[in-house]
Amino acid sequence: MTDPVRAPAMPPAQRHGEIYRHVADSSAQNRLATTYLYTGVFELLVMGVLAFFLEPPVRWLLLAFGVAGCAMFTLVLYPRAKRSANYAGDDLIDLIVTPSGPITRGGFQLSWRELSQFRLEVLTNMGGKGKVGMHALLVLADGAAVKARTTTEPQRSVFTGQKIKANLGVPDKAEAERVRDLLERACAQGGVPFDYRERHSS
Repeated sequence: MTDPVRAPAMPPAQRHGEIYRHVADSSAQNRLATTYLYTGVFELLVMGVLAFFLEPPVRWLLLAFGVAGCAMFTLVLYPRAKRSANYAGDDLIDLIVTPSGPITRGGFQLSWRELSQFRLEVLTNMGGKGKVGMHALLVLADGAAVKARTTTEPQRSVFTGQKIKANLGVPDKAEAERVRDLLERACAQGGVPFDYRERHSS
């Protein structure tokens, strides 16, 4: 059964002096949710078939892995991706950078002074087609105090301890270099250390 055709989500409003913008694609999140669901069911089936041909305790160990994996994909990752697929407006924001500071999921405004570092991480050779996976980690000077200012679940969803993580998509190398230059200059103007890290996919 396929999902009904949905109208495109309303994009976030333009911010004054925007330097950079990346917003989530709700249709891509919907596809990701479906992938998580199928992966969870497939993992359980595979582990169950393998366990059938093995003796205890290996059989029970494989079944436990299958159940745990299925639960992770279907009860944690799938609902999270479905929620993201229903976002609209400011909840679609991955990252907007303005002269006054970054804006993250849910339209959550940060000032530059709340950041101790801005880290851009790139995974090269995504799919072997010259694409790179890119995300930003906004390292916070006081994560607890910043998180206390949030008012919605989408705003809180991007916090990981003392950091806020923003997915910046899978651009080609030229676009990734352009984004790196924009963000590095914005951080310099905001007085925040900029860190760039690159890893190669296998």
